[in-house]
Amino acid sequence: MVRRAINSGPTVVLHSGAKPHVASPTSEVCNARLDNGGRSSQYFDVELKLGPHNFSDIDTAGVVIWILSLYHMMGKSEIALELCNKATSDLIAVDSRRNIGMTLEPCATPKTISQALRISAGQDDNCVTDERQSNSGNGVHTFVLTNNLSGIGSYELHKDQQSRVHLCHDKSLMTLRIQWADGLQDRDEMVSIIERVASYVFSHHDAPISSMQSPASGQLRLASLNPPPAVCKEQTINELFHAACVQWPSKLAVDAWDGSFTYHELDAVSSRWASTLASEASFSEQRVLHVFDHSRWAIVAWLALLKVGCACVPVDTSAPEERIKSIVRNTGCTGALCDAAQAKSLASLVRHVMTPDELNKKKNSSDTYYGAWQDNSPGIRASMIMHTSGSTGEPKGALQSHVAVTTSLVRVAEALQLDETSRFLQFASHSFDVSISEIFTPLCVGGCIVIPNPEDKVASVAKNISSMRASHVIMTPTVVRTFTPKEVPGLQNLSLGGERASSELRKLWSSQLDLNILYGTTETAVWDTIAQVTAQNCDNSRLIGKSIGSRAWVVHPNDWTKLSPIGVAGEICIQGPEIGDYYVGRPEQTARVFKSAPGWLPKGDMDDASHRIYRTGDLGRVLKDGNLEIWGRIDRQIKLNGQRMEPAEIEESLMRFLPGNLRVYVELLQPKSGKARLAAFVSYEEDADPALSTLTTHQARIRKAFDEVQAVLPRSMIPTVTVPLTNFPLTISKKINRLELQKLGLAFLDSKKQADAPKLQNGHASSDANVSDAQAIVQRILDFIKSKTEGSAGQDMTLNESGLDSLDAVEVSSGLRRVAQLHVPASMLLRPGIKISDIAALSNAPEQNVDPKASLQEELVKWTVKLDEASNTAGRAVLLTGASGFLGREILRQLLSHPEQWTVVCVVRGDSPEHAQQRLLSVVSKEKWWTADFEKRIEVWPGDLSLPKLGLRQAEWREVFGLHGSTRRVHTIIHNGAVVNWLASYEALTDPNVGSTYELLRGQLQSHDAPSLVFVSGGYISGQEETADELASKIYQMPGYDQTKFVSETMVEHFNASLARNSGGHAWVFKPGFIIGSSTDGETQTRDALWRFVKACAQIGTYSEEDARKWIPVAGVDAIASNLVAELPVRHSDKTKEVCHKVLAGCYLQDIWDMLTQFGLELNPTAHGDWLAGMNTRMEIDGREHPLFPLKDWMVTSEGFMGTEPPQDGRVMDDDNADARLAVQRSMEHLMECGFLARS
Repeated sequence: MVRRAINSGPTVVLHSGAKPHVASPTSEVCNARLDNGGRSSQYFDVELKLGPHNFSDIDTAGVVIWILSLYHMMGKSEIALELCNKATSDLIAVDSRRNIGMTLEPCATPKTISQALRISAGQDDNCVTDERQSNSGNGVHTFVLTNNLSGIGSYELHKDQQSRVHLCHDKSLMTLRIQWADGLQDRDEMVSIIERVASYVFSHHDAPISSMQSPASGQLRLASLNPPPAVCKEQTINELFHAACVQWPSKLAVDAWDGSFTYHELDAVSSRWASTLASEASFSEQRVLHVFDHSRWAIVAWLALLKVGCACVPVDTSAPEERIKSIVRNTGCTGALCDAAQAKSLASLVRHVMTPDELNKKKNSSDTYYGAWQDNSPGIRASMIMHTSGSTGEPKGALQSHVAVTTSLVRVAEALQLDETSRFLQFASHSFDVSISEIFTPLCVGGCIVIPNPEDKVASVAKNISSMRASHVIMTPTVVRTFTPKEVPGLQNLSLGGERASSELRKLWSSQLDLNILYGTTETAVWDTIAQVTAQNCDNSRLIGKSIGSRAWVVHPNDWTKLSPIGVAGEICIQGPEIGDYYVGRPEQTARVFKSAPGWLPKGDMDDASHRIYRTGDLGRVLKDGNLEIWGRIDRQIKLNGQRMEPAEIEESLMRFLPGNLRVYVELLQPKSGKARLAAFVSYEEDADPALSTLTTHQARIRKAFDEVQAVLPRSMIPTVTVPLTNFPLTISKKINRLELQKLGLAFLDSKKQADAPKLQNGHASSDANVSDAQAIVQRILDFIKSKTEGSAGQDMTLNESGLDSLDAVEVSSGLRRVAQLHVPASMLLRPGIKISDIAALSNAPEQNVDPKASLQEELVKWTVKLDEASNTAGRAVLLTGASGFLGREILRQLLSHPEQWTVVCVVRGDSPEHAQQRLLSVVSKEKWWTADFEKRIEVWPGDLSLPKLGLRQAEWREVFGLHGSTRRVHTIIHNGAVVNWLASYEALTDPNVGSTYELLRGQLQSHDAPSLVFVSGGYISGQEETADELASKIYQMPGYDQTKFVSETMVEHFNASLARNSGGHAWVFKPGFIIGSSTDGETQTRDALWRFVKACAQIGTYSEEDARKWIPVAGVDAIASNLVAELPVRHSDKTKEVCHKVLAGCYLQDIWDMLTQFGLELNPTAHGDWLAGMNTRMEIDGREHPLFPLKDWMVTSEGFMGTEPPQDGRVMDDDNADARLAVQRSMEHLMECGFLARS
């Protein structure tokens, strides 16, 4: 079929069908079928015939047209081509070809493209010979790929999965033949594009390609079938809610775990809060933080802020303080509404903090408050600022107006078929934009928000959906995979969003209920597109459907001013009034992605409400029927578990803590089976080709960086895989080669699995029945927990490489105990190198007469021998480790307040002295006792307890011990630093906890004038005298932390008994019991074991009457620090005192229960066995959210006994016990005030 002649010269001919039809005598046509995504497809041919007078360079005209056609038809700016190396003007001789790559910029012209082609083909006298990259003209970059390709007369210009192109030479005619895969694309549109491009090339030789009108018109044709997006009605979220309150006043609006509200009650309570907030300058019409866990009060708070004219800024309760600081700094928030538990930490960040208790006390506030909406255009007000990951290293906040949100809410409610009978589960964090639809769409139509308890929200998803009778749910596919339709028989409508859903998941659920696929972005209010999954489309996992109210377009991935053809991938853009206003404080990023009135927009869409578009950065395409598919990202942005994150933000944060000679690149690794993993590729910058690195030089420093970055990034943004590389692989244009990086990352994961493969005997694994059974149980539990094993079922793998975290380990341990009656502590599961077969074998150790104390005894021998070996090599400042911790800060205060006026040298983690000092001062400067004068008496040395010599520089180490002629500056070393992690294994804690003690004792031995050393211990303590063997018998069952303290204590005792005389040094142990808040302010740590135990008993309302008669060694942090500092001069002058100084002051556990009763918490005594059974039952129900979950292993080994035998007579002064009881009382007051302990 002849389309038409262009400029009376070139002619476009279209052929289609199973076999190509040759319209005129030309060279042979390639008849091979093209591959369309792995499937054979129909195709069509297009011929462009060029005579000798159509273009100044006839030998390049066809190639120029094809390049520009690819640019528009395929959305390609970087194109691989094979070009003539020595083609003469009469087109007869073609000696060889050169394979090149070409990258176009919008300023390129047909002329500059032609010049670049002639240079690359070797025709130009100024031919660039650099094989790597050359700039061949304005806007055109070429780089050579290969050389010495031969061909005569006709040759293939281009080939990929969708097209093949042949350039055929004749003496007077050149024919460009294009063979194009049919199916996804519109054939007429493709031919039209080639026509327009050819016309443009011959009539606009010097015009930039950016000036060419978009040649694609298929999307405009589809858009003409629907009206333009428009505002439903300019109104506020409050007005939508108020209309529902008028229509359904007595219907339930909120049904939450902590209570419920009807529409009338919710309106009244939120109005009372708004009335109170309006009188406060920090809240009225300001930007305000909203920091709540899931509860009915979180809904009240959000509505109240909107009523008072505030822009609500939701922040997750688990967000690191540094991230919250960044949000406050960027948005200018002046106040915060929050749970009581967050009030103290937020008080230092904003001017005014208010909690539900404070607001509910204001009884004189109005039940109807709408004072903030008296202006003429309330809809344009800011309603909320939702944050997402930012490429600058800080989160960016998208500001949404009321009209944007309400327009979207009305349309989404209709699309999801919501009405007054709907019950919508509120599952997402308030800081995620999904929560907007969960909360406000039901409130607009008279529906009910159902809110599960945050403590079991994740662990009991199906149970919550069923018990709370939720009819509508929005979740990520990752969460939905954890339960089945049978578990939620009452669920009517399930929507999946945030990530791709597999075809298997779509099939499973679409046959049982109404299943939707939702697509949206933080910057576009609620949701943008919806696909209703049917039997016909459930196999298409990329389908995201059609627009809900706005319009979705696909533009050229490198030029948003050009539409992409139908079926061709490009950048998805959203058009309509639902688009956010801007990024707060980010004008450049706003200008880059929020655009107005592109030239291709239909004229009817140019009104004020709908002419704006948002460039999502997502890669997608429009199908012939108007549906959209999503294909990934144009940039590097990552989406994991429904959350968008910028790799650049993660990289920027990690580089703050990594040595300067390392580089990091973050990428999402997707194994062939199993879950995607967020990976950090670390380049050691070695002088070698890109490959996996075997260097271990910086491993400790890298691990430390990942620990430290938790203070800056949310846990979900911290990579779970670290891949060491010699160098990053690069593309020929010197960019990081992401495809090769993926291959290296997957090879790294495979190498770990192969290293952990089972050892076979005669081709079979061990046949021991007990081991096999236990191994199978472990594997089943691992497979169940979040699919952590990435399709490696049946492999004898290393558990820590499978992605197993501490909470998973507790679940595995509990499962083994419940299903197979095997006791395998969680800390054992987390030991480095432990495999499934190891766990199974160790579970049988008692039956095989294995002494479980042996490994701990071996550790004692190893470290004492090392200390013996070190003995053969042998001021007014106090060196303090752990100065930033709870006890360390109080020790620092006591030292600085001491009459001796000591200088205190603090060893703190940091990349430099300045960084370490800043980290310490940021903590201690918040203490009430701190004064600016103290800073003059502090020196901060950057160090790391897990490294040799504590990571100190050589000169500093010498000053501590007076080595090699250096003057000893340090009078006393207080070794208080340690890693406290009840779930970590002994091996994981050895370097920082045992190794650091060894290093200090070794320094003592090398010195002829050693300072005194006090080791601050912890863990198990008893008021009775016990032999080393008795202690070992008890401690081998305890957590790894207790074991490291025991080994270190033993080293100190060995040093004093056998080695101290070699150096003149003296070392002793200071061993406190439980450390709680002071007797003055009671500020204590809620994560400590004692308070976890107290809270757990308060929750079930009982305690063990047998345990109540036991002793709890406990004291205020001020009393312990004072005791330690007072002992320093005594120990320095009298070295004959016993090595271990125990702080045994405390109270009976019954005293604590009596105090709880005084605070209004009633607990009943019960037999120990009954109490333990009740506690275990509650722990099984609550799972990970239970206070004692991290101490589950301890509950088994201790049989639930918290107390110990009372100290022997004379070992504790009555005054000390009185002070301890006062500290307990003050601490409990603090725990009641902050909500940790609450009256039922």
